[in-house]
Parts: sequence; structure tokens; C-alpha cells
Amino acid sequence: MLYAVEHKHGSKITARPGLPGQCPQCRESVRPKCGAIVTWHWAHFPGSTCVLSEPETAWHLWWKSQFPADCVEVRIGNRRADVQLHGTVIEFQHSSISAAEITARENDYGHMLWVFDAAEAYDEDRLIIRNRQGYATFRWKHGRKSLQFCRRPVYLDLGY
Repeated sequence: MLYAVEHKHGSKITARPGLPGQCPQCRESVRPKCGAIVTWHWAHFPGSTCVLSEPETAWHLWWKSQFPADCVEVRIGNRRADVQLHGTVIEFQHSSISAAEITARENDYGHMLWVFDAAEAYDEDRLIIRNRQGYATFRWKHGRKSLQFCRRPVYLDLGY
């Protein structure tokens, strides 16, 4: 997760070496991960059963770091939206996701859009973009079949 909460006041804090923090969901202590490669973030200790203890990719953390702190990791009902900006939820998705989970998130969030990491497919020549007169079409060989279940706008991040 990009933000933890401060022990005393409960305000959002970013990871810094040696800084203590708590998970905003379960209130367990979390540790700062402050390496040279991945965006600094927080992680649960091994064995945590918190729903927010799932690891996030560098791609996911980078995208969330591009938005103001008060718009990131926003609780909506029993969920935590990646970003909520001007009433629109933005979900960043790198790993595979089931059709049922897509439907559930869209129902829970309402006004939202998806950003899927498609850079790997594009680099492997599996995503072919063709320019047509004034618009583009694409063919995604072996693309994610679950994307057909998205009913909200979908954007593909090609990595550039």
C-alpha cells in the first residue's frame, strides 16, 4: 500500500526508513519498504490476514503515486479504491482478475474506469495497433479474456 496511517493521529503518511505506521484497514503495524527500485510503500508483516496485505507491483504503486494523497487508497464501502478523483474511481490492474471481481467492483464503485497494464503484451508483439483513417484499431493475441466483462471505460497502458 502506498499510504499507512500515523499511530497517534490516524493521518495518512508515506513510507520513510524507520518510520512506524499502521494499516488503515486492520490497524496492524506495517513496515516501510524503501528501496532504490520500487516506489516507497508499506507492507504487512508475514502472516497477516488483512485484505490489504496483497503485494502490489511497482507499476501499480507508481500509478497511485501520481495522484494527491487524499485521492489514493480511498475506502468505499468494504473496498479500497486505488484512486477516487472528482467522483470517479480509477482502478489500476496489472494481474489477472476474474469476471466476477470485475462485475463486483463496477457495481460497488459505480462511476469508474479501468487502467490495465498491457506493456508486456505490447513488447511481445501480442498487441498489434493499426492506424485507420482517423482512428486506431488493435488486435490482442492471447489477451485477457476477462476484459470483455468490463462495462466501464477501459484504458490500456502500453508503457510509454
